Amino acid sequence: MKSFPSRPSSRRGSLLLMVGVLCLALGTLLPAPTAAAAAKHTYYVATSGSDENPGTLRKPFRTIQKCADLVVPGDTCAIRGGTYRETVRPARSGDAEAGPITFRPHRNEKVTISGTEKVREWKPDGDDIYSAAIEATPENSDSQVFLGTKMIVEGRWPNTGDNPLQPTWAIADAGTVGAAVPGISTLTDSKLTTPAGFWDGVTIAHLGNKGWAGQTGTVTSSEPGKLTFVRGNYSCTILCVNPGTRYYLTNSLKTLDSPLEWFHDREAKKLYAWASSPEDVRKLRALQIKQRLYAVDLNDRSHVHVEGLRLFGATVSTSPTSTHNVLDGLRADDVSHFVRTSCEGCTATSPYQTGARDTGIIVRGSDNVLRDSVITGSAGNGVYLTGKRNVVTNNLIRNTGYSLAQRNAINVDDADSGAGDRDLQITHNTIHNTGASGIRLIGETGYGDRIAYNDIFNNMMIHHDGGPIYVCCSVDLKGGSIDHNWTHDNATKNSPTAYQGAGVYLDVSSSNALIHHNVVWNTTRDAIELNGNGPEASSIDNVIYNNTVGAGQLTSVGTYNIKTGTGTEIINNIAGAPISFVPDAVERTNLKPPTDPRFTDPAANDYTLKADSPAIDAGEEIAGVTDGYTGPAPDQGAYEQGETPWVPGCDLPGCSYETVDDTRADDDTRIEFTGDWQRETTDPTKQGTFNASLSRADGEDDKVTITFTGRSLRLHGLTGPKGGFGTVSIDGLPEETIDFHDPYVTHGDQNVWTSPRLGNGVHEVTLRATGTADPDSAGTEVSLDKVEIVR
Repeated sequence: MKSFPSRPSSRRGSLLLMVGVLCLALGTLLPAPTAAAAAKHTYYVATSGSDENPGTLRKPFRTIQKCADLVVPGDTCAIRGGTYRETVRPARSGDAEAGPITFRPHRNEKVTISGTEKVREWKPDGDDIYSAAIEATPENSDSQVFLGTKMIVEGRWPNTGDNPLQPTWAIADAGTVGAAVPGISTLTDSKLTTPAGFWDGVTIAHLGNKGWAGQTGTVTSSEPGKLTFVRGNYSCTILCVNPGTRYYLTNSLKTLDSPLEWFHDREAKKLYAWASSPEDVRKLRALQIKQRLYAVDLNDRSHVHVEGLRLFGATVSTSPTSTHNVLDGLRADDVSHFVRTSCEGCTATSPYQTGARDTGIIVRGSDNVLRDSVITGSAGNGVYLTGKRNVVTNNLIRNTGYSLAQRNAINVDDADSGAGDRDLQITHNTIHNTGASGIRLIGETGYGDRIAYNDIFNNMMIHHDGGPIYVCCSVDLKGGSIDHNWTHDNATKNSPTAYQGAGVYLDVSSSNALIHHNVVWNTTRDAIELNGNGPEASSIDNVIYNNTVGAGQLTSVGTYNIKTGTGTEIINNIAGAPISFVPDAVERTNLKPPTDPRFTDPAANDYTLKADSPAIDAGEEIAGVTDGYTGPAPDQGAYEQGETPWVPGCDLPGCSYETVDDTRADDDTRIEFTGDWQRETTDPTKQGTFNASLSRADGEDDKVTITFTGRSLRLHGLTGPKGGFGTVSIDGLPEETIDFHDPYVTHGDQNVWTSPRLGNGVHEVTLRATGTADPDSAGTEVSLDKVEIVR
């Protein structure tokens, strides 16, 4: 059973009110109220109100900020339903004795604090181009535009789809690096066919050759087949252009050629959009542009509760001095956005720093809590976490880190932590669809941090060299633990050198980690990786106990560049793949191939043990790790036979999902193949397919239809050099195109399409082969590897 921080009870306040009324009725004489005992007040806010009103239910304020200016410790701002376009900053903090200041919806009405403004007064401005006057606040370095609440991709070449985690790239034939200063590079690409000078002044965004991160720059000259640009200058052997570099061009009116593509000319203070039909012109009226970074600003504020609010196009921020704030039940969409990295034509600033500490829900200071919330959409982090004793628990965090700057769903560092234990807690979260890692812990010390009961998958969708849980560099994890997590289905791609990811990854000589009772499958390389990063490097005092490694791994414990692993122990694990040699480490009492561990249902990722499993009672007793075992000895692996299996992740709508393998179509009426589909078994260590099977088709109109009950659906397939174009439609809506082509590497279990959020009901999705492909593809294959149904 999951254990979550307790919520304040409303019974106590009701009881105090009853006692107060009774005392007055009896004429009891009470002492004059102190500040701590002063009557708590509730102010009301409504979109129909006025800030000249007294803030009562009948005469509410118009803005939340008006209420925020007046509330004192113990007071509440009760907000009526509607959208409020403002940044809310309390004038003061709450108090431990008098009580917090609380912002919440009135009677659970739908309240949205938006960082956007509507774009009005569109005018024709050329062939199929319309423009509107718009200001951009200085704090927004890059613009973001929405059609209603759906983000619209900025105009770019080549054109791309709606999902920023599955972009369409151009691919360089070659690249050269010039002098270090001012950082001039050239790129050649035979598909650049526009005349000389056409692309001058546009922004180029590109990944590095190893896929670790990317940079942006400004094109200074262009000609057919060639671009010259001022680039970022950080670590050029890794991040600068090379043959096969993936890139795109943006930030120019010249990129507009598709419905509702846009360009914001900040100097001219004009927003341009492509609208070639009457329907597109009508849609212009629904466009919104981001104008504020913060929905709620809690910098230097403490004892403030923000409960049940929706945030759109903006985030919440705390600061190093913020304490005892509670963010509870938020629904935060599109919290942070940027395109350009911080290093353009510079020599010192790393693009890795862009968005590291100022994107996502920002939890700094001490004793703050983020819980029971849904965070969806961010170019940067989903959550930035630092400080001491802060808690992030029972949240659904998805679709984050779609920028070039290797941002993560939860980015943790020691910026505010100081000396001693920091005791950060990251528990019971469901994290998926990230450009980089799920949880990234970086810095020097992680004393007392606990990462536990999280379900983390579909990470590394843009970048490489990370994973569901990634720790770097030389981090000391003394006193903490990484335990009871599921880490699985890594989506590493976009690198011709094929750097992969690991389920739990300790990079660059990180030490003192306690890693136990985790279940890892299909992360494409190592289940647990220890990397020293140098011929004299070490990975010391890392203990790896009672983990279970399922299918789709190259190794159960992988090691790289380690001279010594003194103090490292690998004990009681079920190793579904080999365990690499760790110099000076202890490795014993592990169940290793070819012994069959007798899992309950590995095809459905149920890695509990059958009653006849050889892992039962085969482990060693380890104090603080195997306590409470049943039988004469602990079991090997992450699950103890006879106990109720633990389940990680959050318990909110959308946290629960079902995985359906393509092979289930034989006995599952929800999946129906029509046409010439070929089913085959694969080598999961080479292709990373789910359950070592795959269904392929390459003929026009070969189809598979999935009927499901849920809130959304994710299709997974195989991408590679023979991939072609497929289409997908849901509930009879127009088809969308999916590209299964990857020119460099073949990867199975790739999240090729995710449906929009749907009503919880019965839906039908059809995947269709078209028999067509990118000219560079060696085939026209589409595929189905598995389906994930989200409820």
